[in-house]
Amino acid sequence: MKKGSITKFKLNPRKPPKTDWRIFDTMSEEERHQAALSDPDAPPATEAQLARARRVPKAARADNDGAHHNSATVRGGPRFRPTP
Repeated sequence: MKKGSITKFKLNPRKPPKTDWRIFDTMSEEERHQAALSDPDAPPATEAQLARARRVPKAARADNDGAHHNSATVRGGPRFRPTP
């Protein structure tokens, strides 16, 4: 691995993330879908886009304690990338 190819990031306890997942977790699937449809910057993928999507290999990450986690354990699960 090339030196400098790993980015380390640590949350600042004085500046917590602005995303409040408690609100998302209380929404129903229909409410989440309607919220996604109303967002002009990030519309949900169409069936055609999903049909062209391919799985991206899972990446492992290590926390400061050395524990490894794969991307399926991160909120949202596996990532998809559409093929050209």
